[in-house]
Order: sequence, then C-alpha cells, then structure tokens
Amino acid sequence: MAQSHKTRIQQDAMAKADSAISVPDMWAAKAAIELAFRRLKPVPVSDGGTYLGDFHDVMIDYFSEELALLVFPPQLDPPLKATRLQLRNLEKHGEAFWRSMVSLQGPAIDALSFNNSTLGEFQRAIESLLKATSRAKKEKSGSSRKGPKSKARAREIAIKAADYYARLTGKPPVRITYGGNKRAASSKDKKAVAGGEFFDFLTAVFNALCVIASADRYGKVAIRVWKDNRARSTK
Repeated sequence: MAQSHKTRIQQDAMAKADSAISVPDMWAAKAAIELAFRRLKPVPVSDGGTYLGDFHDVMIDYFSEELALLVFPPQLDPPLKATRLQLRNLEKHGEAFWRSMVSLQGPAIDALSFNNSTLGEFQRAIESLLKATSRAKKEKSGSSRKGPKSKARAREIAIKAADYYARLTGKPPVRITYGGNKRAASSKDKKAVAGGEFFDFLTAVFNALCVIASADRYGKVAIRVWKDNRARSTK
C-alpha cells in the first residue's frame, strides 16, 4: 500500500512538471496585446469626430500581430525543452500503443479485418518509431534559445510599440513620473516612478510577450527614437 501511495505521488509530481513546460503561444500573446490596445482611446478618423470601429479593429489586429511576430517569427525553432517534451510524449504514447498491438488476440484481430502480415508491418513501424525517438532524445534536438524571455528584441519592440501607440491614439508617447501619492513628481522627489498611459501600455506589451526587460528604460529609448523620426518626417 505504501509503495502504491509513493508511486501515485511520483506520478502526480511528473504530471505537474509536464504541465509547467509550455510552448510559447503567439496567438495568446497577440490577444493580450490586442487587449492592451483596446484600453487606449483611439484617435477620431472621420471629419465628424466619430470613431470608426471597423477601421480601428483592423489597425489593432495588424499592430498586435506585428508586435507578436517580433518574438515569434515563423522561421524560429521551438525551444529545446518543448522539443524534449514532444519526444517524451511520443515515446510514452508510442510504447503504450505498441503494447496494445502485441497484446491483441484472435477475436480482436479479426474485428479489425487485418491480416497478420499487415498487423506485423504496423508493429515493426512502431518499433522503428520508438528507436528513432530514443536516438533523438540523446541528441540536442531543437533550438537552445530561451523562448521569448530574451532582451534581444526589447528595444525593437518598444520602438514599434511607441509608433503604433501614436498612430492609434494620435498622441505622442510620453513618460510621466509620479511620487508615492501619484502626484506629478518634482525634481526633489527621490522615489519618483515612471507611469502614464504609454508606460502602462508598453508594460502590458512586454508582459504579453514575456520580455524580461525594463519598460521604463526601453520606453525612454523608444520615445527618443519616435521624436527623432517625427522631426525628420516633418522637415
């Protein structure tokens, strides 16, 4: 009984470990970015000052996908741990399937309407698959990148987010600092923190893309780049 209880605990622990390994989901990230965009008040795009919902929906869909693609470009391989998980699942289910096949008895085989040679071919194919899976697990399959949690694209994401923010809202991306009571901070405030609509938006984008980087730091870079691009375009 004790051994059975211990085995059950081990199985539960393995199930939790498997569930903790997740493949980054571009579409979930895109949906989270769309939500951040929809919290912003879009700029009127008609002479009457009315909001054109369909037009803004198209803009939000396009901007969100472009930001997500900076982290999830189609040509990138999945993370190494995701590949290992796929191989482990294939081996586990392949072995169970193979055991089910070799345990078939006459009536079950007759019910499948297979002759013995066809069933033997299936068994040999599964055996070959399991051997290939075992070999693949010993090799370094897949990419060793750490998914989207890299700072490599933080600057590019922030710059694009600033541009899209301005294009959707009609307002420049700005950085506002606050003191502890959320009043506009003076130069004497030592604990002033960054905030404001653009900062909150960029923070939401970074969170959606699992970018571990300072939204304040890269937000300031993005604001500076946006201002420089704006100045050049108006000359």
